[in-house]
Amino acid sequence: MAAQRKPRIAFFIDKWKPGTGTENQLQGMLAHLGDERLDARLFTLHMPIAPEHRDLFPCPVECLGVTSLASPGGVLAFPRIVKALRRRRFDAAMIYFLDSNLYLVPACRLAGIPAVVINRRDMGYWYDTG
Repeated sequence: MAAQRKPRIAFFIDKWKPGTGTENQLQGMLAHLGDERLDARLFTLHMPIAPEHRDLFPCPVECLGVTSLASPGGVLAFPRIVKALRRRRFDAAMIYFLDSNLYLVPACRLAGIPAVVINRRDMGYWYDTG
């Protein structure tokens, strides 16, 4: 019987701020699932994770280096990111925070990732209730 391939899942976050809520939940989930269950990779959109924090994760960590979504650099990086995601053939993407949702949902869809899950974990500061 052939061994079943582990699901390939990309996790995306704007930037890593140690000790904050969503970041702690994401780190805990990745640590709990471990690399024996998933073929996971964590991407930060804006800034790399400091080297002293990388050992918190049981998966590779990569920074996409997009400092501003609408900047020329952010626009020019988009097709490169789509191509890289397509090449890696992820089964699913989990996306956290506003900038990552705005930028990476379209990138993941264009890359052909079949399941894209966005997470809204905030206090609603961006929403107008009027």
